[in-house]
Amino acid sequence: MSDVRVIEGKYYKRCEVCSDFFLTKKSHLERRKTCGQRCSNARKSIIYKGRLNPNFNNKGEESPLYKGPRINKYGYRLLCKPNHPNSDKRGYVLEHRYVLSEHLGRPLREDEIVHHKDGDKLNNDLDNLEIMDRSSHSKLHMSDYSIVRGELGRISGIEKKLDVK
Repeated sequence: MSDVRVIEGKYYKRCEVCSDFFLTKKSHLERRKTCGQRCSNARKSIIYKGRLNPNFNNKGEESPLYKGPRINKYGYRLLCKPNHPNSDKRGYVLEHRYVLSEHLGRPLREDEIVHHKDGDKLNNDLDNLEIMDRSSHSKLHMSDYSIVRGELGRISGIEKKLDVK
């Protein structure tokens, strides 16, 4: 049984999934394998299953699409460490938390905050990082601000203190 038929100058090829014949161009005889998108998806789900998939287990730095560490919207560097206990559901961990957890030899708890002493969120040297609890960290940062009160004594906002030397 032939996989290609020529009827009145038109080329028909047998679909690898459903075995129906479909119309194709002569130049596409080698390239086309299926009659349509549904059969194409079914074919791919069979031939690319598990370890047969060329991108199987290509995550993080192993992926050909990996572009290096990311910076999140808050300005912190993210590393792709899917097996790290502090990683999120996508497999990323904040670099400063990763550096400190590796130094301590244990994952950081959620109530532990990593403070950057110099204020540079991308400077993740070990001597620039310090573990604090949430309230101490808030007090440290709020010491740079003063509360602004309106005429009636109500709080209307905060403003950064000027450095007077």
